[in-house]
Amino acid sequence: PETTRLWLDDLLLFAEGVGTGAGRSPAAAAAMHAHDLTLRLDLGQGEACATYWTCDLSFDYVRINAEYRT
Repeated sequence: PETTRLWLDDLLLFAEGVGTGAGRSPAAAAAMHAHDLTLRLDLGQGEACATYWTCDLSFDYVRINAEYRT
């Protein structure tokens, strides 16, 4: 945990084992309401890199897709 860092877009949320407080900022609230956002996690364990894309799993998305079976 001491080497882990977490960003929401350009806001550093977690570093050196503790939260930075930026998660309560107006900028963080705006980022969470944006159509797209980036979460970046640095484990502090080397130079490897990976990208993971995801989508909204809102109530309506689940409801619509639960109405049929494949």
